[in-house]
Amino acid sequence: MGYLIAALFLLVITFILSLTLRGKPQEHAKGMLHEILTGSLGKMLLGALIALVIIGIFFAGMIYDLNN
Repeated sequence: MGYLIAALFLLVITFILSLTLRGKPQEHAKGMLHEILTGSLGKMLLGALIALVIIGIFFAGMIYDLNN
């Protein structure tokens, strides 16, 4: 769980840096962002995102059933 939080934190920070920096630092931040998304951390983030979507659909279905 700690790796997931760290990966998400790194993803957000590098995304913000890639938007705000100019020149060579921006290219470095974009490279780091690409490395995070295509590496093992990206696979872990994708798996967590898929799990959260499935859990969200499950809970939405439960709430819908309670209202009907």
